[in-house]
Amino acid sequence: MGGRPPIGYDVKDRKLVINEAEAETVRHIYRRYLELRSLNRLQTDLKQAGIRSKVHIGTDGRPFGGCVIGRGALGYILTGQVYRGLVSFKWELHPGEHPRIVPEDLFQEVQMALNAQGPGEAARTKRPSTSLLKGLVFDEAGIPLQVSHTNKNGRKYRYYVSAAKMRGPTQDADGFRIPASDLEKVVVQSLARLLRDQHWLDLTFKGHVDVARFQRLTSLASNLANIIEEELAQSTGLVPTIIDRIVVARKAIVIKLQPARLMSLLLGRASEAEQSEQLIEIKVFGQIIRCGKEVRLVIGQDDAKDAKVDSRLVRELVQARQWFEDLANRRVSSIADLARISGVSAPYISRKISLAFLAPDITEMIIAGTQPMRLTPEALKRACPLPVSWDEQRALLII
Repeated sequence: MGGRPPIGYDVKDRKLVINEAEAETVRHIYRRYLELRSLNRLQTDLKQAGIRSKVHIGTDGRPFGGCVIGRGALGYILTGQVYRGLVSFKWELHPGEHPRIVPEDLFQEVQMALNAQGPGEAARTKRPSTSLLKGLVFDEAGIPLQVSHTNKNGRKYRYYVSAAKMRGPTQDADGFRIPASDLEKVVVQSLARLLRDQHWLDLTFKGHVDVARFQRLTSLASNLANIIEEELAQSTGLVPTIIDRIVVARKAIVIKLQPARLMSLLLGRASEAEQSEQLIEIKVFGQIIRCGKEVRLVIGQDDAKDAKVDSRLVRELVQARQWFEDLANRRVSSIADLARISGVSAPYISRKISLAFLAPDITEMIIAGTQPMRLTPEALKRACPLPVSWDEQRALLII
């Protein structure tokens, strides 16, 4: 189907054939992971052993690749169905025409080890004292929030604090004192959610990669999301390699990412275009509110008891997603057929189906009933067809 073959395979007559030397490297990676039980230690072990990624030849005849295998790439190798002799198409597995490299018992043993790798109580108690986002958090004026902590009843409470607050609460009423766990959870979960969102990956990166490379990128991005979520229990320093800075405001948090850093982490290299691109911005809407002497971070509205689910809004989203799934899965052949079956006009469906791509945070607000009062079913209908950009959707519907 085009694209570059994964490590362990070459292409001959448009089919994958085993590269014996690389195939042994793949099996070595599987066996060493079972021994080390850590992607970090595995990466270090392979680096010390001189094991590098597959070398490819570009269209200009020059070789590229042959670099240190990253954590994301290792996750792809260790979960790659291609090594079982299978291919993935539309999220379903099918037998491939190529031979397998990894024995089934070894593959399954590695999957069980990966699933069991999640941090337990021992990992939580060994969490490094250095805060996950240290040096990355700023206010809207560009002033950094410093790391601080207090001890109470034998427990340590960490905060990201404005410099003015560090000098004493009586000198300046402004500024932030945000519980570190609140902010870190929001940042990590936001990153992980987007890395699993193929639509976001498509809008962000597909212009720089071919179809085959994009399919691999989505798989690696999902693995990277799993790894990032582990950072909440045991920081390895991965998150700061992705984030450029985090800007905290009263009603939103903006996470700024370097496209080149993310692409390098996923695919081992970044193009000149990606290196020169503007930062990717992820905006999370919420409230930073006072709770006694504290400033707490509350995503969504700050008064949960006022939450009220609007069933009409929910129905609009469910209907749009159902229409999109019918078209995507070819249960209907066209919007015209879908309109005839649904008893509405084709232009109506063309406008409303854009709700299937509503920004995840707005969707979550509607499902939880915490959307702004002005976000009514009528307002949602007037906004259709929605803009592709989630930031534009937010500006149109909730700001």
